[in-house]
Amino acid sequence: MESVLESRVYALFTDALQSAKWVDAAEILGTVRAPDRADFFLSLSIEEQIQIFPFLPSDLAARTFTRIEPAAIAILFEQLGDDIVVPVLDAMAGDDQADFIEALSPVKQAQLLPHLRQKDSVEKLLAYPVDSAGALMNPEVLVVSQRLTAHQTLERVKQFESPGEQLHNVFIIDHLHRLRGIVSLFDLVKAASSQPIFEIMDADVVSVDADTDQEECALLFNRYDQMTLPVVDDNRRIIGGISFDDLVGVLVKEADEDLARMGAASPINASYLKVNVLTMVRNRASWLILLFVAATMTTTIIAAFESELESVAVLAVFIPLLIGTGGNAGAQTTTTIIRAMAMHQISLRDSRRVWLKEMCVGGLLGVVMAVMTSVLALVMFSNSELALTVGITVFCIVLSANFVGSLLPMIAHRMGLDPTLVSGPAITTIVDSVGLIIYFSIAQIIFGI
Repeated sequence: MESVLESRVYALFTDALQSAKWVDAAEILGTVRAPDRADFFLSLSIEEQIQIFPFLPSDLAARTFTRIEPAAIAILFEQLGDDIVVPVLDAMAGDDQADFIEALSPVKQAQLLPHLRQKDSVEKLLAYPVDSAGALMNPEVLVVSQRLTAHQTLERVKQFESPGEQLHNVFIIDHLHRLRGIVSLFDLVKAASSQPIFEIMDADVVSVDADTDQEECALLFNRYDQMTLPVVDDNRRIIGGISFDDLVGVLVKEADEDLARMGAASPINASYLKVNVLTMVRNRASWLILLFVAATMTTTIIAAFESELESVAVLAVFIPLLIGTGGNAGAQTTTTIIRAMAMHQISLRDSRRVWLKEMCVGGLLGVVMAVMTSVLALVMFSNSELALTVGITVFCIVLSANFVGSLLPMIAHRMGLDPTLVSGPAITTIVDSVGLIIYFSIAQIIFGI
């Protein structure tokens, strides 16, 4: 993006904005590609967006905004008249319309919905659960009878219109309107004109129902390499389709949410620079306070063993190293398990096998880290009792970190919680407390204090 911003086109665009030449700015915006155009538009202030918006052709604006998070554009739509917003929404695919309508306030939704050409389709999409295939699908798909020939089907393709959506496949149905197969445009073009479509179609088509989770849809795309995933009802009748383009946004959003939770923060559904400071503070504060309260356990444990620390002051030197090692080991394990769960490589029924495997891994890693820590203690303090204490402790900490890190994500999943909630800072806080108890307990035994 930096190279684009430094280009002559962007310089012309900036000059037009500074001179308040909104028509010229809109024309320049139309000369760049959609992803760069979206970045250009997001770099504007809300006042500049309002000024330039009326001069953008509806189809151009639609292609631009579908590259931007709906929540970011909703701020703009709220301040514009319905006569300006409706043509842009009508130029979008039905699923994109639903996404933008959903991001608006109830009042604005009520104002816009009656004027949309695809009003009924959009209302149906809005009725589905947020993370379901039904909410993601585009109801405007090309469906033809299995009795047609390749030539007849190709004619239907030429006549088919779906705003803002590229056609990748044609769905084939029987006389009861049930899904029978799928044909790619490539196969259709190659086929002989008189060849029946049922001879060309792939009958082994993977489909989902409207309630299927969007992440599961992404896994099916990855597994079966279909360009479009048909969505069917209980009678296998086509009600819509999900394209790979639609799922890219889902994957990015899911990754964003997971990264935020792994860092103990709430995800922000808007551009970073557009979010005000108070919103960011609010998103982070709840998690930070929760972790602060949990971290008081660590302080309480150290206070409880104050006499031991006074007797053998050198024990305090290794506290950061030991709890840091435990936190890192726990975070490694949790990340590995969450990834395996997300890729459907393991499930709840594999809990015992996962636990045994992580115990073996933790045991071997614990031995390696124990030897290194003991040698470090001997070199620094020439104290065999200290070396034995920290060596046994780090072995136990790594083992317990792997134990906790392997089970917590699966327990969270069993309880219907997002496994990423127990990763990162959360797992580190738990392992820190357990590690300190182990450390001081072993020190009491070895030093006799």
